[in-house]
Amino acid sequence: MVGQILVEKVFAPDDQERFAQISGDWNPLHIDALAARRTQFGMRLVHGMHMVLRCLEGAALEFGSLAPAALKVRFLKPVYVGELMTARIVSSDQNELRIQVEVDGVKVATLRLSLSGEPTGVIDDGRWDVQPVTTVARDLDFEALNGRRGEVAFAASPGAIGEAFPEAGRWLGRRRLAALAGLSRLVGMECPGTHSLFSALAVDFRRSGDGSELSFAVTDTDVRFRSVKMKVAAKGFAGTVEAFFRAPPVAQSPIGEIAKRVGRDEFRGQCALIVGGSRGLGEVVAKIIAAGGGHPIITYSVGRAEAEGIARELTNWGALCEVMRFDVREPALAQLTAMMTAPMQLYYFATSPISRRKGRSFDSALFQEFIAFYVDGFNNICAALQSRWGSNFVAFYPSSVAIDERPENMTEYAMAKAAGEILCADLPNLYPGVRVIRERLPRMPTDLTATILAGTSVPAIDVLLPLVRLVQEAGVTSNPGTAQADSGVPDTR
Repeated sequence: MVGQILVEKVFAPDDQERFAQISGDWNPLHIDALAARRTQFGMRLVHGMHMVLRCLEGAALEFGSLAPAALKVRFLKPVYVGELMTARIVSSDQNELRIQVEVDGVKVATLRLSLSGEPTGVIDDGRWDVQPVTTVARDLDFEALNGRRGEVAFAASPGAIGEAFPEAGRWLGRRRLAALAGLSRLVGMECPGTHSLFSALAVDFRRSGDGSELSFAVTDTDVRFRSVKMKVAAKGFAGTVEAFFRAPPVAQSPIGEIAKRVGRDEFRGQCALIVGGSRGLGEVVAKIIAAGGGHPIITYSVGRAEAEGIARELTNWGALCEVMRFDVREPALAQLTAMMTAPMQLYYFATSPISRRKGRSFDSALFQEFIAFYVDGFNNICAALQSRWGSNFVAFYPSSVAIDERPENMTEYAMAKAAGEILCADLPNLYPGVRVIRERLPRMPTDLTATILAGTSVPAIDVLLPLVRLVQEAGVTSNPGTAQADSGVPDTR
């Protein structure tokens, strides 16, 4: 039995929607692809409690004759929508069942289910009322979590719970299962709410709460780790839940603040195409150029509303700004046909999610994904720009200190960036008239670099303003090539 697979499941977007209806957890990290894009994960994550209930459904088929006594779960790594989850037995006897959840051989969660050794009896669930629940998560500050307490209503009827998890419903009882699903709503919608990440749970099925709903009370918060611990109770169990308060999306400085550092006419007459200018570092560059009287053209791949929001901010301030869709994975030249003005500069901030769950082995598919963004995409747009207008331009390529520092689990990223640097060195020979400026950027606050634990970072304006000035100066020189020195970028290595 050890090594036996209990469950194999690919969580599709429809599965996310159905579990949100059952649990009441509509946190955007699980449901909204665009909102998830603004997190450090970059993509939608599977509800942790959905995985747990699927594991309990599988366990019920094998161990349903023995009454469950307690459950401990620890979530170790994220699982992305569309991935295959495999839950397998790692040990079992009449007292305990241990389950390991994996994706591509990487351990992502562990479950320890204690068994009473007694036969499972008939569970009288009774009935409960289903009240309308909001689909908008609470947007709380970390400081507001301390001492927080309350109740979480069940989002689904007994029939809906039984239909979704029939075997687990018979084994544990549908009310108890509804309360377990409610833990997802507790963490994702109530406490910590919007900026949450489920970490662990431990519940005893031999204890029981008094209320008709799931109750919770925060018992401890730790600002160092941005963690929160809660006591929870419902009819059918009592225990504890642990969660993290993850970093919210990074708001870059408004153009009014940036303008205080930039000469009003410093970049007048300059037209710059900023690939990936709808957020993050590209957004900051667009605001620098606009504040200096230049004409930024910002691109987006999926975040049209974000790009248009930045354009409104700049035009309301009195600056120029255009918006266009551009996906570096699609043919470049066809996407540039709508542009009427030849850009004098290209800033290339296209990226895919950087922080990924990885195993010990080299991930060739992930490496090829990074190559598509950091090598192929940059080469293709440089070739397309020269083909479209046949004029000279300066291209800025942001490399990374990860090439030297080699952070854990970032081998593929660092390799792709190193390959991009080689392309930068040779690109002026491939496309005469193109001048490339490459800089290894330090860590700066962006959505993709945000983590649970605060890290050292340099303000984006301090790094990027000297580089924008360097790109402008390079545009007036006649000697094409690759530049990387005298940028004035703070050295954080």
